[in-house]
Amino acid sequence: MSLSSRAIKRIQRDLADILSENGRNELAENGIYVHVKDEDMKRVYVMFVGQSNTPYEHGFYFIEFTYPDDYPMSPPVAKYCTQGYLPGTSSSIRFNPNLYICGKVCLSMLNTWEGPCWVPTNTLTNVFMAIQALVLNETPLHNEPGYAALPAQDPSIQAYNRMIEYANCKIAILEMMRNPPKNFEVFVPVMEEYFMKHYDEIVAHVHKVRDILGGKPIHCNAYGSVHISANYEEILEKMAQNRAALSSLAAGSAPRCVETTLCGVEATSCGVEATSCGVDPMDAYAIAKLLEEDDAYYGEE
Repeated sequence: MSLSSRAIKRIQRDLADILSENGRNELAENGIYVHVKDEDMKRVYVMFVGQSNTPYEHGFYFIEFTYPDDYPMSPPVAKYCTQGYLPGTSSSIRFNPNLYICGKVCLSMLNTWEGPCWVPTNTLTNVFMAIQALVLNETPLHNEPGYAALPAQDPSIQAYNRMIEYANCKIAILEMMRNPPKNFEVFVPVMEEYFMKHYDEIVAHVHKVRDILGGKPIHCNAYGSVHISANYEEILEKMAQNRAALSSLAAGSAPRCVETTLCGVEATSCGVEATSCGVDPMDAYAIAKLLEEDDAYYGEE
């Protein structure tokens, strides 16, 4: 099947609203950033920045939306893409009861969960706002039916928050900046700008969640048994290194071909002579060493 004429008109109207200056500004105020490829208006790529006072604070969460051929009679299909492992775990972290490792997004508005379902008067913007407010919330495990009635301070609720806070820092901030999912690379400049602008707040947040944990190991049994030791000092070190690398780029002292969060090519093999790109050989060597440390940190060969 192909898009119906009704779907084309409605999608064009939705995207005109989303991509207008007012639309972009409103979404950005809520930590939501949108990209649509010129050659494929059926797919919409969205980055959600975790909001304050949630376990997702300052993290980068990616979802791909696909318009169905009979839109708006049927809702968009969502695929969740921020995935990653923590040391000592054998599977990707389940970041939220509504966000599955397989990519499924459970939300009644998308007709993937019980509750108020999709109606043709809804828009993609409505879905964005619902995910930011109802899914990436302060106590996400409350979205799981078996835990919904527990108080916020219940050990199970708090243990899940501790795990997500650590995964948020290590995966959703650091790893997503370094290696975003396919088709979301376009958000790298936005992530870098956000990281630099909010660096002090991000570091303060890391200190806060580290102090809440108090050096104790994380034990969470919500989705399998997870037992990990959180190394927040290493995270703070990596963040400082990222800031230094991005500051160097901004000052024009390093080429993007050796920037650690983008192409990942070692300085000695990027094919650009140091004398022609303006980088001192020792600077290039230092950046190459940083790349090696990155690979070791993220468990790459």
